[in-house]
Amino acid sequence: MELRTGHSPCVPSLLVLCQQNLFSILKQLKFSSRAINDLCKYVPEFLLEPILEEMLLLEEKVITETALLAFLVPARRKLKLLNYPMLRNSTLKQIGFHCPNMVSLNMSGCSQVSNAVVRSILQGCGRLEELRVDQCVRVTDAAFDAMQSPFHSLQGCASLKVISLQGCPQITGQLVGFLNKLCRQLQHLNLAQCKQIENTAIKHVFEHKELKCLNLRFVNTLDDTVFSHLVQNIDPSQGLSVSPLERLDVGSSRITDSSLGCLSSLAHLVDIKLPWCQLITDVGVESLATSCPLLESVDLKSCLITDLAVAAVASKCLRLKILDVSWCSFVTDVGLRALVLGGSGSGGGTLEKLSLVWCTLVTDAGVAALLSADVDLPALGFLDLTGCNSVSAECIRSLRRDREFVTIVADEAPITQAIATDA
Repeated sequence: MELRTGHSPCVPSLLVLCQQNLFSILKQLKFSSRAINDLCKYVPEFLLEPILEEMLLLEEKVITETALLAFLVPARRKLKLLNYPMLRNSTLKQIGFHCPNMVSLNMSGCSQVSNAVVRSILQGCGRLEELRVDQCVRVTDAAFDAMQSPFHSLQGCASLKVISLQGCPQITGQLVGFLNKLCRQLQHLNLAQCKQIENTAIKHVFEHKELKCLNLRFVNTLDDTVFSHLVQNIDPSQGLSVSPLERLDVGSSRITDSSLGCLSSLAHLVDIKLPWCQLITDVGVESLATSCPLLESVDLKSCLITDLAVAAVASKCLRLKILDVSWCSFVTDVGLRALVLGGSGSGGGTLEKLSLVWCTLVTDAGVAALLSADVDLPALGFLDLTGCNSVSAECIRSLRRDREFVTIVADEAPITQAIATDA
Protein backbone atom coordinates (compact mmCIF):
# COMPACT_ATOMS: atom_id res chain seq x y z
CA MET A 1 0.00 0.00 0.00
CA GLU A 2 1.47 3.39 -1.03
CA LEU A 3 -0.58 6.14 0.54
CA ARG A 4 -0.38 9.44 -1.31
CA THR A 5 1.61 12.01 0.59
CA GLY A 6 3.89 14.93 -0.01
CA HIS A 7 6.80 13.19 1.73
CA SER A 8 9.49 11.25 -0.06
CA PRO A 9 8.40 7.61 -0.60
CA CYS A 10 11.83 6.48 0.59
CA VAL A 11 11.41 8.05 4.03
CA PRO A 12 7.76 7.69 5.09
CA SER A 13 6.55 9.88 7.91
CA LEU A 14 5.23 8.50 11.17
CA LEU A 15 1.74 9.47 10.02
CA VAL A 16 2.06 7.42 6.83
CA LEU A 17 3.44 4.45 8.76
CA CYS A 18 0.42 4.56 11.05
CA GLN A 19 -1.93 4.65 8.08
CA GLN A 20 -0.14 1.76 6.39
CA ASN A 21 -0.30 -0.29 9.57
CA LEU A 22 -4.03 0.38 10.01
CA PHE A 23 -4.68 -0.56 6.39
CA SER A 24 -2.74 -3.82 6.82
CA ILE A 25 -4.78 -4.68 9.89
CA LEU A 26 -8.04 -4.08 8.02
CA LYS A 27 -6.78 -6.22 5.16
CA GLN A 28 -5.95 -9.07 7.51
CA LEU A 29 -9.46 -8.81 8.93
CA LYS A 30 -10.83 -8.87 5.35
CA PHE A 31 -12.28 -5.38 5.79
CA SER A 32 -15.02 -6.66 8.05
CA SER A 33 -17.77 -4.22 9.00
CA ARG A 34 -17.00 -4.64 12.71
CA ALA A 35 -13.33 -3.78 12.21
CA ILE A 36 -14.20 -0.72 10.14
CA ASN A 37 -16.75 0.45 12.72
CA ASP A 38 -14.19 0.14 15.51
CA LEU A 39 -11.61 1.95 13.42
CA CYS A 40 -13.94 4.87 12.65
CA LYS A 41 -14.95 5.10 16.30
CA TYR A 42 -11.46 5.65 17.70
CA VAL A 43 -9.24 6.91 14.83
CA PRO A 44 -9.15 10.64 13.92
CA GLU A 45 -10.59 11.71 10.57
CA PHE A 46 -7.27 12.91 9.12
CA LEU A 47 -5.95 9.34 9.50
CA LEU A 48 -9.08 7.77 8.04
CA GLU A 49 -9.30 9.72 4.79
CA PRO A 50 -6.27 8.17 2.99
CA ILE A 51 -7.33 4.70 4.18
CA LEU A 52 -10.80 5.14 2.72
CA GLU A 53 -9.35 6.36 -0.57
CA GLU A 54 -7.17 3.25 -0.84
CA MET A 55 -10.13 0.98 -0.03
CA LEU A 56 -12.21 2.62 -2.75
CA LEU A 57 -9.46 1.96 -5.29
CA LEU A 58 -9.34 -1.79 -4.62
CA GLU A 59 -10.72 -3.87 -7.49
CA GLU A 60 -12.64 -6.23 -5.20
CA LYS A 61 -14.95 -3.39 -4.06
CA VAL A 62 -14.55 -3.95 -0.33
CA ILE A 63 -16.63 -0.91 0.60
CA THR A 64 -20.06 -2.21 1.51
CA GLU A 65 -23.02 -0.08 2.54
CA THR A 66 -22.33 -0.78 6.21
CA ALA A 67 -18.66 0.12 5.79
CA LEU A 68 -19.49 3.34 3.97
CA LEU A 69 -21.88 4.44 6.69
CA ALA A 70 -19.09 4.01 9.24
CA PHE A 71 -16.94 6.46 7.30
CA LEU A 72 -19.72 9.06 7.05
CA VAL A 73 -18.86 11.38 9.91
CA PRO A 74 -19.36 15.16 10.30
CA ALA A 75 -15.64 15.84 9.82
CA ARG A 76 -15.52 14.23 6.37
CA ARG A 77 -14.75 16.81 3.68
CA LYS A 78 -13.99 14.68 0.60
CA LEU A 79 -15.49 11.49 -0.79
CA LYS A 80 -14.92 9.75 -4.11
CA LEU A 81 -17.24 6.82 -4.93
CA LEU A 82 -16.36 5.91 -8.50
CA ASN A 83 -18.33 3.15 -10.24
CA TYR A 84 -19.96 1.62 -7.15
CA PRO A 85 -23.25 0.23 -8.57
CA MET A 86 -24.09 -1.81 -5.46
CA LEU A 87 -24.67 1.22 -3.24
CA ARG A 88 -28.40 1.87 -2.91
CA ASN A 89 -29.84 5.37 -3.09
CA SER A 90 -31.13 5.01 0.47
CA THR A 91 -27.50 4.67 1.60
CA LEU A 92 -26.23 7.48 -0.61
CA LYS A 93 -28.84 9.81 0.85
CA GLN A 94 -27.12 9.45 4.22
CA ILE A 95 -24.18 11.49 2.94
CA GLY A 96 -26.24 14.66 3.21
CA PHE A 97 -27.39 13.82 6.74
CA HIS A 98 -24.04 12.74 8.22
CA CYS A 99 -21.50 14.93 6.36
CA PRO A 100 -22.54 18.59 6.69
CA ASN A 101 -18.96 19.75 6.11
CA MET A 102 -18.53 17.90 2.81
CA VAL A 103 -16.62 20.04 0.30
CA SER A 104 -15.92 17.67 -2.59
CA LEU A 105 -18.12 14.73 -3.63
CA ASN A 106 -17.64 12.48 -6.67
CA MET A 107 -20.27 9.79 -7.32
CA SER A 108 -19.54 9.31 -11.02
CA GLY A 109 -20.65 5.95 -12.37
CA CYS A 110 -22.83 5.10 -9.38
CA SER A 111 -25.93 3.89 -11.20
CA GLN A 112 -28.18 4.25 -8.14
CA VAL A 113 -27.65 8.00 -7.85
CA SER A 114 -31.02 9.65 -8.39
CA ASN A 115 -32.55 13.12 -8.11
CA ALA A 116 -33.52 12.37 -4.52
CA VAL A 117 -29.89 11.55 -3.67
CA VAL A 118 -28.57 14.76 -5.23
CA ARG A 119 -31.22 16.88 -3.52
CA SER A 120 -30.53 15.23 -0.16
CA ILE A 121 -26.85 16.08 -0.49
CA LEU A 122 -27.53 19.66 -1.57
CA GLN A 123 -29.89 20.09 1.39
CA GLY A 124 -27.45 18.74 3.98
CA CYS A 125 -24.02 19.78 2.69
CA GLY A 126 -24.11 23.56 3.03
CA ARG A 127 -20.39 23.96 2.24
CA LEU A 128 -20.26 21.79 -0.88
CA GLU A 129 -17.98 23.22 -3.57
CA GLU A 130 -17.57 20.30 -5.99
CA LEU A 131 -20.20 17.80 -7.17
CA ARG A 132 -19.50 15.22 -9.87
CA VAL A 133 -22.19 12.77 -11.00
CA ASP A 134 -20.87 11.82 -14.45
CA GLN A 135 -22.60 8.88 -16.16
CA CYS A 136 -25.38 8.84 -13.53
CA VAL A 137 -28.19 8.06 -15.95
CA ARG A 138 -31.01 8.60 -13.45
CA VAL A 139 -30.14 12.23 -12.72
CA THR A 140 -32.37 14.83 -14.43
CA ASP A 141 -32.85 18.59 -14.32
CA ALA A 142 -35.18 18.16 -11.34
CA ALA A 143 -32.21 17.34 -9.11
CA PHE A 144 -31.45 21.08 -9.00
CA ASP A 145 -35.05 22.29 -8.95
CA ALA A 146 -35.72 24.16 -5.70
CA MET A 147 -39.48 23.71 -6.17
CA GLN A 148 -39.04 19.96 -5.77
CA SER A 149 -37.97 20.58 -2.16
CA PRO A 150 -40.13 23.53 -1.03
CA PHE A 151 -39.59 22.85 2.70
CA HIS A 152 -35.84 22.14 2.57
CA SER A 153 -33.67 24.61 0.66
CA LEU A 154 -30.84 23.37 -1.54
CA GLN A 155 -28.29 25.28 0.52
CA GLY A 156 -25.34 23.47 -1.08
CA CYS A 157 -26.04 25.18 -4.41
CA ALA A 158 -24.99 28.54 -3.01
CA SER A 159 -21.40 27.37 -2.47
CA LEU A 160 -21.03 25.08 -5.51
CA LYS A 161 -18.09 25.99 -7.74
CA VAL A 162 -17.73 22.77 -9.76
CA ILE A 163 -20.59 20.78 -11.30
CA SER A 164 -19.93 17.86 -13.64
CA LEU A 165 -22.83 16.08 -15.35
CA GLN A 166 -20.97 14.48 -18.24
CA GLY A 167 -22.91 11.71 -19.92
CA CYS A 168 -26.17 12.25 -18.02
CA PRO A 169 -28.61 11.57 -20.89
CA GLN A 170 -31.70 13.08 -19.27
CA ILE A 171 -30.23 16.54 -18.68
CA THR A 172 -31.94 19.23 -20.81
CA GLY A 173 -31.77 22.99 -21.19
CA GLN A 174 -34.04 23.48 -18.19
CA LEU A 175 -31.04 22.75 -15.96
CA VAL A 176 -29.35 25.97 -17.09
CA GLY A 177 -32.18 28.05 -15.65
CA PHE A 178 -31.94 26.29 -12.28
CA LEU A 179 -28.17 26.77 -12.12
CA ASN A 180 -28.45 30.45 -13.03
CA LYS A 181 -30.79 31.01 -10.09
CA LEU A 182 -29.13 28.87 -7.42
CA CYS A 183 -25.43 28.45 -8.26
CA ARG A 184 -24.09 32.00 -8.36
CA GLN A 185 -20.52 30.91 -7.47
CA LEU A 186 -20.25 28.38 -10.32
CA GLN A 187 -16.79 28.36 -11.93
CA HIS A 188 -16.59 24.97 -13.67
CA LEU A 189 -19.48 23.36 -15.58
CA ASN A 190 -19.17 20.08 -17.48
CA LEU A 191 -22.13 19.24 -19.74
CA ALA A 192 -20.24 17.02 -22.19
CA GLN A 193 -22.38 14.35 -23.89
CA CYS A 194 -25.61 15.92 -22.59
CA LYS A 195 -27.19 15.72 -26.01
CA GLN A 196 -30.66 16.97 -25.11
CA ILE A 197 -29.57 20.50 -24.20
CA GLU A 198 -31.00 23.05 -26.62
CA ASN A 199 -28.90 25.84 -28.11
CA THR A 200 -31.29 28.45 -26.77
CA ALA A 201 -30.51 27.26 -23.24
CA ILE A 202 -26.73 27.00 -23.70
CA LYS A 203 -26.61 30.71 -24.56
CA HIS A 204 -27.67 31.51 -21.00
CA VAL A 205 -24.75 29.60 -19.49
CA PHE A 206 -22.58 32.64 -20.20
CA GLU A 207 -24.68 34.68 -17.77
CA HIS A 208 -22.64 33.18 -14.92
CA LYS A 209 -20.31 35.99 -13.87
CA GLU A 210 -17.81 33.60 -12.26
CA LEU A 211 -17.74 30.82 -14.88
CA LYS A 212 -14.17 30.04 -15.94
CA CYS A 213 -14.38 26.53 -17.41
CA LEU A 214 -17.12 25.17 -19.71
CA ASN A 215 -17.18 21.74 -21.38
CA LEU A 216 -19.74 21.23 -24.17
CA ARG A 217 -18.00 18.42 -26.03
CA PHE A 218 -20.30 16.07 -27.97
CA VAL A 219 -23.33 18.33 -27.47
CA ASN A 220 -24.21 17.60 -31.07
CA THR A 221 -26.78 20.37 -31.48
CA LEU A 222 -24.14 23.03 -30.81
CA ASP A 223 -23.87 25.53 -33.70
CA ASP A 224 -23.18 29.19 -34.37
CA THR A 225 -26.39 30.39 -32.71
CA VAL A 226 -24.93 29.57 -29.28
CA PHE A 227 -22.11 32.10 -29.51
CA SER A 228 -23.65 34.76 -31.74
CA HIS A 229 -24.78 36.80 -28.72
CA LEU A 230 -21.31 37.07 -27.18
CA VAL A 231 -20.47 40.11 -29.28
CA GLN A 232 -23.46 41.82 -27.69
CA ASN A 233 -22.13 41.23 -24.15
CA ILE A 234 -19.05 43.38 -24.49
CA ASP A 235 -18.03 46.03 -22.00
CA PRO A 236 -18.06 49.26 -24.07
CA SER A 237 -15.35 50.85 -21.91
CA GLN A 238 -12.86 48.03 -22.50
CA GLY A 239 -14.13 46.42 -25.70
CA LEU A 240 -13.97 43.02 -24.01
CA SER A 241 -16.58 40.40 -23.14
CA VAL A 242 -17.89 40.53 -19.59
CA SER A 243 -17.44 36.74 -19.40
CA PRO A 244 -14.38 35.60 -17.39
CA LEU A 245 -14.28 32.27 -19.27
CA GLU A 246 -10.77 30.82 -19.43
CA ARG A 247 -11.30 27.25 -20.70
CA LEU A 248 -13.78 26.12 -23.34
CA ASP A 249 -14.33 22.72 -24.98
CA VAL A 250 -16.75 22.59 -27.92
CA GLY A 251 -15.38 19.46 -29.59
CA SER A 252 -17.45 17.63 -32.20
CA SER A 253 -19.82 20.54 -32.78
CA ARG A 254 -21.15 22.23 -35.90
CA ILE A 255 -19.69 25.66 -35.24
CA THR A 256 -17.98 27.55 -38.05
CA ASP A 257 -15.52 30.43 -38.38
CA SER A 258 -18.39 32.72 -37.42
CA SER A 259 -18.39 31.27 -33.89
CA LEU A 260 -14.64 31.70 -33.59
CA GLY A 261 -15.10 35.34 -34.49
CA CYS A 262 -17.56 35.65 -31.60
CA LEU A 263 -15.26 33.75 -29.25
CA SER A 264 -12.61 36.33 -30.00
CA SER A 265 -14.37 38.59 -27.51
CA LEU A 266 -13.35 36.17 -24.71
CA ALA A 267 -10.09 37.93 -23.95
CA HIS A 268 -9.37 35.80 -20.86
CA LEU A 269 -9.34 32.51 -22.80
CA VAL A 270 -6.25 30.38 -22.10
CA ASP A 271 -7.45 26.94 -23.27
CA ILE A 272 -9.61 26.23 -26.33
CA LYS A 273 -10.51 22.73 -27.52
CA LEU A 274 -12.00 22.41 -31.01
CA PRO A 275 -11.40 18.73 -31.93
CA TRP A 276 -13.51 17.28 -34.76
CA CYS A 277 -15.01 20.69 -35.61
CA GLN A 278 -14.73 20.13 -39.34
CA LEU A 279 -16.43 23.37 -40.37
CA ILE A 280 -13.56 25.46 -38.97
CA THR A 281 -10.93 26.87 -41.35
CA ASP A 282 -7.72 28.89 -41.18
CA VAL A 283 -9.71 32.14 -41.22
CA GLY A 284 -11.49 31.39 -37.95
CA VAL A 285 -8.35 30.14 -36.20
CA GLU A 286 -6.40 33.25 -37.20
CA SER A 287 -9.21 35.48 -35.91
CA LEU A 288 -9.24 33.60 -32.60
CA ALA A 289 -5.45 33.68 -32.20
CA THR A 290 -5.33 37.39 -32.94
CA SER A 291 -7.98 38.33 -30.37
CA CYS A 292 -7.00 35.82 -27.65
CA PRO A 293 -3.25 36.31 -27.15
CA LEU A 294 -3.36 34.66 -23.70
CA LEU A 295 -4.04 31.21 -25.21
CA GLU A 296 -1.75 28.54 -23.75
CA SER A 297 -3.43 25.38 -25.06
CA VAL A 298 -5.02 24.94 -28.50
CA ASP A 299 -6.60 21.66 -29.67
CA LEU A 300 -7.40 21.59 -33.40
CA LYS A 301 -7.48 17.83 -33.75
CA SER A 302 -9.09 16.66 -37.01
CA CYS A 303 -10.01 20.18 -38.15
CA LEU A 304 -9.70 21.11 -41.84
CA ILE A 305 -6.90 23.60 -41.27
CA THR A 306 -3.59 24.16 -43.03
CA ASP A 307 -0.16 25.54 -42.18
CA LEU A 308 -1.67 29.05 -42.16
CA ALA A 309 -3.60 28.26 -38.96
CA VAL A 310 -0.49 26.79 -37.32
CA ALA A 311 1.52 29.86 -38.26
CA ALA A 312 -1.17 32.18 -36.86
CA VAL A 313 -1.24 30.38 -33.52
CA ALA A 314 2.56 30.24 -33.34
CA SER A 315 3.07 33.93 -34.07
CA LYS A 316 0.18 35.46 -32.13
CA CYS A 317 -0.23 33.25 -29.03
CA LEU A 318 2.93 34.26 -27.19
CA ARG A 319 2.21 31.97 -24.21
CA LEU A 320 1.47 28.81 -26.20
CA LYS A 321 2.37 25.63 -24.29
CA ILE A 322 0.26 22.88 -25.88
CA LEU A 323 -0.69 22.48 -29.53
CA ASP A 324 -2.57 19.49 -30.96
CA VAL A 325 -3.02 19.30 -34.74
CA SER A 326 -3.38 15.52 -34.93
CA TRP A 327 -5.25 14.18 -37.96
CA CYS A 328 -4.98 17.58 -39.67
CA SER A 329 -4.03 16.12 -43.03
CA PHE A 330 -3.09 19.46 -44.61
CA VAL A 331 -0.42 20.38 -42.05
CA THR A 332 3.07 20.07 -43.55
CA ASP A 333 6.68 20.90 -42.81
CA VAL A 334 5.85 24.55 -43.49
CA GLY A 335 3.69 24.58 -40.34
CA LEU A 336 6.52 23.12 -38.25
CA ARG A 337 8.93 25.75 -39.51
CA ALA A 338 6.36 28.37 -38.55
CA LEU A 339 6.44 27.00 -34.99
CA VAL A 340 10.21 27.43 -34.93
CA LEU A 341 9.93 30.96 -36.29
CA GLY A 342 7.27 31.67 -33.69
CA GLY A 343 9.72 30.49 -31.06
CA SER A 344 12.40 32.87 -32.26
CA GLY A 345 9.84 35.66 -31.87
CA SER A 346 8.93 34.46 -28.36
CA GLY A 347 5.70 32.88 -29.64
CA GLY A 348 6.76 29.24 -29.65
CA GLY A 349 9.50 29.62 -27.08
CA THR A 350 7.08 28.41 -24.43
CA LEU A 351 5.82 25.38 -26.42
CA GLU A 352 5.98 22.27 -24.23
CA LYS A 353 3.82 19.69 -25.99
CA LEU A 354 3.18 19.13 -29.71
CA SER A 355 0.94 16.39 -31.14
CA LEU A 356 1.18 15.55 -34.85
CA VAL A 357 -0.61 12.17 -34.88
CA TRP A 358 -1.28 11.04 -38.47
CA CYS A 359 -0.05 14.26 -40.05
CA THR A 360 1.12 12.27 -43.04
CA LEU A 361 2.57 15.25 -44.95
CA VAL A 362 5.13 15.95 -42.22
CA THR A 363 8.56 14.68 -43.30
CA ASP A 364 12.11 14.49 -42.01
CA ALA A 365 12.72 18.08 -43.10
CA GLY A 366 10.00 19.42 -40.82
CA VAL A 367 11.13 17.32 -37.88
CA ALA A 368 14.73 18.39 -38.55
CA ALA A 369 13.57 21.98 -38.13
CA LEU A 370 12.30 21.05 -34.68
CA LEU A 371 15.51 19.11 -34.02
CA SER A 372 17.68 22.16 -34.65
CA ALA A 373 15.44 24.42 -32.59
CA ASP A 374 17.21 24.07 -29.25
CA VAL A 375 17.23 27.84 -28.83
CA ASP A 376 13.83 28.63 -30.35
CA LEU A 377 11.93 25.76 -28.70
CA PRO A 378 13.75 25.26 -25.39
CA ALA A 379 10.68 24.15 -23.46
CA LEU A 380 9.58 21.40 -25.87
CA GLY A 381 9.32 18.22 -23.79
CA PHE A 382 6.78 16.05 -25.66
CA LEU A 383 6.37 15.27 -29.33
CA ASP A 384 3.88 12.76 -30.75
CA LEU A 385 4.68 11.53 -34.27
CA THR A 386 2.43 8.47 -34.27
CA GLY A 387 1.27 7.65 -37.79
CA CYS A 388 3.61 10.16 -39.45
CA ASN A 389 4.63 7.66 -42.11
CA SER A 390 6.78 10.14 -44.03
CA VAL A 391 9.11 10.57 -41.07
CA SER A 392 11.91 8.02 -41.17
CA ALA A 393 13.09 5.91 -38.28
CA GLU A 394 16.55 7.38 -38.63
CA CYS A 395 15.18 10.89 -38.18
CA ILE A 396 13.29 9.83 -35.05
CA ARG A 397 16.42 8.20 -33.63
CA SER A 398 18.39 11.37 -34.28
CA LEU A 399 15.74 13.41 -32.56
CA ARG A 400 15.80 11.11 -29.55
CA ARG A 401 19.58 11.22 -29.40
CA ASP A 402 20.02 14.97 -29.78
CA ARG A 403 17.00 16.04 -27.72
CA GLU A 404 17.25 13.48 -24.94
CA PHE A 405 14.99 15.47 -22.64
CA VAL A 406 12.12 15.33 -25.16
CA THR A 407 9.67 12.42 -24.94
CA ILE A 408 9.17 11.15 -28.48
CA VAL A 409 6.13 9.00 -29.27
CA ALA A 410 6.25 7.22 -32.62
CA ASP A 411 5.27 3.97 -34.30
CA GLU A 412 7.40 1.06 -33.15
CA ALA A 413 7.71 -0.61 -36.55
CA PRO A 414 10.11 1.90 -38.14
CA ILE A 415 12.15 2.13 -34.93
CA THR A 416 12.61 -1.64 -34.78
CA GLN A 417 13.58 -1.66 -38.44
CA ALA A 418 16.19 1.03 -37.86
CA ILE A 419 17.73 -0.83 -34.94
CA ALA A 420 17.97 -3.99 -37.03
CA THR A 421 19.66 -2.02 -39.81
CA ASP A 422 22.27 -0.61 -37.42
CA ALA A 423 23.01 -4.10 -36.14
